[in-house]
Amino acid sequence: SYDEGGSWEVLSPDLTRNDKSRQGSSGGPITQDNTSVEYYCTIFSAFESPHEAGVLWCGSDDGVVHLSRNDGKTWLSVTPPDLPEWSMVNSLEPHPTEPGGCYLAATRYKLDDFQPLLFATLDYGATWRRCDEGIPRDHFTRVLRADPDRAGLLYAGTERGVYASFDDGRSWSSLQLELPIVPVTDLAVKEGDLVVATQGRGFWILDNLSPLHQLDLDAIPEQNVLFTPRPSLRLGGGRGRGSSGRAGSNPAGGVWIHYHLAELDEETEVRLEILEEDGDLVRAFVPETKEKGDDAMEVGGLSREAGLQRFVWNLTYAGAADFPKMILWSGGMGGPRAVPGTYTARLTVGDQTMETSFVLLPDPRSSASQEDLVRQHDRIAAICVTLTNAHQGIRDLRTIRADLKTLAGKCGEGRLDEGPFAALLDEIANAQEILTSVEEALYQTQNESSQDPLNFPVRLTDKLAGVKGSIATGDFAPTSQAEAVAAELTGAIEAELARLQKVREVRLASINSGALALEIPAVLAGTREEENTDD
Repeated sequence: SYDEGGSWEVLSPDLTRNDKSRQGSSGGPITQDNTSVEYYCTIFSAFESPHEAGVLWCGSDDGVVHLSRNDGKTWLSVTPPDLPEWSMVNSLEPHPTEPGGCYLAATRYKLDDFQPLLFATLDYGATWRRCDEGIPRDHFTRVLRADPDRAGLLYAGTERGVYASFDDGRSWSSLQLELPIVPVTDLAVKEGDLVVATQGRGFWILDNLSPLHQLDLDAIPEQNVLFTPRPSLRLGGGRGRGSSGRAGSNPAGGVWIHYHLAELDEETEVRLEILEEDGDLVRAFVPETKEKGDDAMEVGGLSREAGLQRFVWNLTYAGAADFPKMILWSGGMGGPRAVPGTYTARLTVGDQTMETSFVLLPDPRSSASQEDLVRQHDRIAAICVTLTNAHQGIRDLRTIRADLKTLAGKCGEGRLDEGPFAALLDEIANAQEILTSVEEALYQTQNESSQDPLNFPVRLTDKLAGVKGSIATGDFAPTSQAEAVAAELTGAIEAELARLQKVREVRLASINSGALALEIPAVLAGTREEENTDD
């Protein structure tokens, strides 16, 4: 057809066995059963060569294969000599790179023959090689597909699951993973994913075949290996799932980083770092341990188990720090999302360090320029710094205030009228008043539940978090108004932190001087780590 099926021309003679004994009516004697699946002597699979115009392949359900190299003007029988008679040629697959290459999958289960039947040719069917060694003899094969991204990587769909071959069909291994034991009726390699159609258990997708493209079967069992992530799109959203219990779940968004670990001792350190192109650290992750990670490390999410592992970086930088029992209404502490560009993954296992680069691509639906996304990223990052400083200031002033309360208690009630003690207590009271004022300007201290901000006004950090959330929405540069409000709130927060710093540098110095004269332990102006009991 040259008009999208509006009319048709005959392209070939009958390319089947055309055995009339196989073309009779099915069923009876009461009723017939002609639903099409009973028909034989039909073309069951065909394709046009992606390499050469006019090269056509077709296979029939009665076990013959034909080839035309001149747009159907003439046809040649190229049936594999070892293909059993009356096999159903269930699928034909072009070789990804060889013009004369073709893969064939056939079945004979309707004749009580359940053996797999896979064949390959590189010379337009002049010779064929059988290539199903390693698949169990009762797992008959309906489909064979070639991966275009690795030479010799094949996938076979059988009556009981999926198999993979890394040597062009000379040997096979199960690729079942979480796929149910189910007949596989078709396979498709689509943009680096393997799509599986099953008979009765729905559609399945093995996302991200890049580890299989890079796998070295001889080296992998005993080595630590970091695989190169495939280019990833800068998409929003999460791993959603449909409302129906039968609905599948989307793959996790972000960059999928695959790695393989050999058996490790408990003492062996495992660490994954994400770096910008210039080497600046974006994030660092360590496995879940009994000990807390340092400030640069995020604990959890990274596996140290032996075997192939996957870590998904969600494209975000570290966010702002919080403090125990913090409650905000307007926004969260999340950091900015990475902008499109080249990044580096660095995996450290003991004294071994492995690095690989990967590319983050822009969302093809977005109209934002690179400059827009950089401006958005930089403003959010700056706000996170301000919020971190503010929240660390709240931690610090609470520590100082607790120490001042202790110091006041050490002055003793019986000595309140004595001049030096009274003067010291006055200084402590004045410092406490300023610290409380700073905290209440930065944060709504009356918040005790998530709904309390409805009753009490939000303060500076809450407002700035809300502006950050607004700027982070979508792929847009910050508006002029958002920039102005962020600058105003940042200035107000910095002014309060300057008041806190003045208490540290001036008032605490005076208080400690008075305490020293009275031989009372001084107050530390620095920070003291508070244990975060939040979930």
